[in-house]
Amino acid sequence: MGRVWQAVGTAVVSFGILASAACGGGSPSPQESWANDVCSSVNDWKGEMQSIGDDVQAALKSPSADTLSTLGADADRANETTQSLVADLQNTEAPPGNGGAQAQDVIHGLAQSLRTTLSTVKTQVEQLQQGGANLNEMATTVGAIGAQLSGAVAQAQSAFDTIGSLADEWKDAVENADSCKELRKD
Repeated sequence: MGRVWQAVGTAVVSFGILASAACGGGSPSPQESWANDVCSSVNDWKGEMQSIGDDVQAALKSPSADTLSTLGADADRANETTQSLVADLQNTEAPPGNGGAQAQDVIHGLAQSLRTTLSTVKTQVEQLQQGGANLNEMATTVGAIGAQLSGAVAQAQSAFDTIGSLADEWKDAVENADSCKELRKD
């Protein structure tokens, strides 16, 4: 009788493993894990940039004597957040598999692009902080900064589209990684 239950138990476990594999319940591929990690970092940065953008809009809607210092503080937050993302992206190792080195090149290119955008934004904020700008000039400059940051988010999304086109395994990785799905939502 013990052997019967042991055989039944083995069959149940085997069925569970097969069903899990057939339904995609297995472990993510190394490419998917890599994509998920990188997309997660980009999503964190994107969320912080959106929060900063909301703060800037609020400051401009109700300008006060503190508006320039608020913009400066928000620029500092954007700078720190972007520098952190750039460091994460620059330190990203080439992922395994076909096209791994190309995926790393795309990510390093994104990091360089973000670094350039950050430098431009920082210069614009410094010019605002020097004073002399009226509210219309501040709004125009902040609008340009917002457009640059929106462009940076679009570049990040485009980078993952490019990675997804490298090989079928990358297409699957970018499509299946939860963090990459989140990045594509907007």
